[in-house]
Amino acid sequence: MPISISSTNFQGLALITAHHFNDGAFFLTKYYRKTDFERYGLPCDYTESSVISYKKGTLRGLHYQNQPSQAKLIYIISGSIFLVALDLRYNLTTFGHYQSWIFNANENKAIFFPELVAMGILALQDTIISFNCTGEYISEKCSGIIWSDRELNIPWPIDRVKSPILLSEKDKNLQTFKEYKKIGLINIAN
Repeated sequence: MPISISSTNFQGLALITAHHFNDGAFFLTKYYRKTDFERYGLPCDYTESSVISYKKGTLRGLHYQNQPSQAKLIYIISGSIFLVALDLRYNLTTFGHYQSWIFNANENKAIFFPELVAMGILALQDTIISFNCTGEYISEKCSGIIWSDRELNIPWPIDRVKSPILLSEKDKNLQTFKEYKKIGLINIAN
């Protein structure tokens, strides 16, 4: 079975079904093949690769990196997450809209986040995620929108976790979407 790429309601945000092979003695799961991604028009110049482990109940985001931004291909190695994509691209009609999914390792799914689409993650179990990124991570260019923003009203499935929610100090103090819009409009005007 080849890699399958399908679009979402956001330009450039794509869901990937991996090529998966299992003969009983071993299995292979392929999430990325350059020719498939190029054919679909997705950036393929991955410059960084990371594996991140989240304890059950960890809530991160909604994180993004300002220019230079990063596109990301992510997939679940083990565990399960609630994943949110928030479109921060002012020039698109989907600006300020979000989409959400539940992903688990058994589904052999991946998702491609284009630049300036913020990401939020709630670990529904102890989870390990692989991130392949374009560009370079620059911590001083990173920011986020607070997960509990009232304007966005994202339905985080907190009750599914059945354990304490783990928030970093950074995630407790992120800006609201209203603050983001105000700062962004000032930057566009200058």
